[in-house]
Amino acid sequence: GFDTQLVLWRTQGEAVADVFQLQVERQNTRLSISTGDIVWSGAARCPSLGVDIVLTNVGSVPVSPASAMDLVATYVSSPGQISTVRPTYVSGVPGNNQWALTGINPDSDNPNLWDPGESATLRFRVYPNPQPHSVGTVVVASPNGVTDAAYVDFDQDGTNDCQYLHN
Repeated sequence: GFDTQLVLWRTQGEAVADVFQLQVERQNTRLSISTGDIVWSGAARCPSLGVDIVLTNVGSVPVSPASAMDLVATYVSSPGQISTVRPTYVSGVPGNNQWALTGINPDSDNPNLWDPGESATLRFRVYPNPQPHSVGTVVVASPNGVTDAAYVDFDQDGTNDCQYLHN
C-alpha cells in the first residue's frame, strides 16, 4: 500500500542522491600522468621489467583508496603479438602483472592520502616482457572511473632494451 510506496520513493531518492554525489566527485577528480621511467632488476636484459609512472592529482578531491584504482597496459609481447594486461594491486613490491603505489610526494596535507596537488608514483610489472623497440599504452583509472593514458616507448638506450613513457 501507501507505506510500500513511501519506502520506494525514499529508496529512489537516496539512489538519485548517491548518483548525483558520484557525478560531483567524478567532475572534481582529475589525473595527469606527468612522467615515467622503465626500471629493471637482475643480470639479463629486462628480466624483471617494471614501469614507474608519476601521476599528479590535478583535481580538487583526494583520490582514495589508491588500492581501488585500475591499471591496464597494452603492448607488443612478441613479434605480431599484442598483449593486454590488467595488473593487480599489491601493497609491497610488485611481481609480474602486479602494481603498487610506491610513494606520494609531497605527502604533507593528509599522510598516506593522495590529496590534490600531490603526485603518486605507481610501479607496475608486466609479463611477458615487452619487445624492444615497441610502443605500448598504459591507462590508469581512479576508483570513481576518471582516467588518464600515456604511451610507453620500449626503445634501446645502449644499456638495456627498455626505456621511457610519453604523454
